[in-house]
Amino acid sequence: MTIDEFYASKYTRFHIINIFEFHHQMVTESKSLISKKLAKINSFEKYICSSSSSINAVGNLGLQVVAHVDAPL
Repeated sequence: MTIDEFYASKYTRFHIINIFEFHHQMVTESKSLISKKLAKINSFEKYICSSSSSINAVGNLGLQVVAHVDAPL
């Protein structure tokens, strides 16, 4: 089988498409979960606004979550 035949095969095209769809689904679900976590962090920050050290701790956690979004899967 040549390289052209390999890429032209139905199975390979189907397999590659599935990989992209699966990756897109993972990214979408991850962003959704992280958005929910960030919303919880924001509401928690408001709840403990009387303590600046606690706000710093929660703020750092938020930065870690955002950094995770930007990292490649």
